[in-house]
Amino acid sequence: MTPIQIILMTGIALLLLAVGVVVFLAAAAVWWEGKKIMSARDVVNQISTLQSALSAVRKDLQSTDEQLSAWMNRTAVRSRRDRVREEKEEPTMDPNVIFPSEVMQ
Repeated sequence: MTPIQIILMTGIALLLLAVGVVVFLAAAAVWWEGKKIMSARDVVNQISTLQSALSAVRKDLQSTDEQLSAWMNRTAVRSRRDRVREEKEEPTMDPNVIFPSEVMQ
């Protein structure tokens, strides 16, 4: 083998080694980014789960608010009815009051 062939073969081997290193680094970068993408997908799934849970909590809060409003309205109506009943009732007589007409009998 001539020295030119040896230099040429060594150059090709170094070139193939460099290409192999670049391909390995590119594969590692793709793997790393894929891992980050999978992690991001998990985060997106967690966010969507939290969003649905938040929606359920909002719905429960709204129904609780409606129930509380209905209870407050019923309580207000009952208290008004009780107040009107008390105003309409005849005053009770004090048992210590003595009327002269009752004493004469």
